[in-house]
Amino acid sequence: MDSEFIEVVRRKIMCDPTLYKIWFHSIGNNNKKRYLPLSTDQFFVDGYPRSGNTFTKGLINWVNPSLIGNYHFHTLAPLKMALDYKIKVLILFRDPVECVSSLVLMSDSKFIGNEKELSKRVNRRLKDYIEYYQFVYSRLEKIHLLPFDVIITEQICYALTSFFNVNFSKSELIDFKKINQDAQLGKPSQFSMLPNKDKEVMKNKVKKLIYESPYFNDLGIYELLRSELDEGLSN
Repeated sequence: MDSEFIEVVRRKIMCDPTLYKIWFHSIGNNNKKRYLPLSTDQFFVDGYPRSGNTFTKGLINWVNPSLIGNYHFHTLAPLKMALDYKIKVLILFRDPVECVSSLVLMSDSKFIGNEKELSKRVNRRLKDYIEYYQFVYSRLEKIHLLPFDVIITEQICYALTSFFNVNFSKSELIDFKKINQDAQLGKPSQFSMLPNKDKEVMKNKVKKLIYESPYFNDLGIYELLRSELDEGLSN
């Protein structure tokens, strides 16, 4: 089957709640432990991959496991469902060059030696990033934003406390960081959340393709989100 046709179908499914529900309940939820957003959920936390999703999810569960919500879909259809249910939504976002290069390194590292195929992967990831955050930008009146540079500092405690109206303390953050760092030890460099020289060398190869991509100029959506956040125009 033509790869371009498959990509068109993939994008349609990932963006359309009705089609996504069919896909999710037929082949997308293999481990049967996940569920789509429900009207009874207290929150929905999401963002493009490698934007601090796993860390944020882990911290929320560590500090307040009684909070009931949904995370980690990285695509538009579940976000649209959450918004339709009027669930409180928190979207994480990160500089696209860092974010996409990290994702490509994690998911497409086997193509590092094949620049043509790697370039295709980079372009696909960039297009996904742009479409995801363009939609987020169009719905800012219903969405709270959390940037990556806040996630990796103590400011995340203030941000999550404000969003949930439940206390997230610095001491709890320190305890969780220690557990999280221990969990990263021994992972292959491209999968680890921790910085390392080998990973940075490979990321630089990917970044070069990002800068050369025809989608690079559309990454200004990140600056638009930053300006909205900095000016206090988002919720």
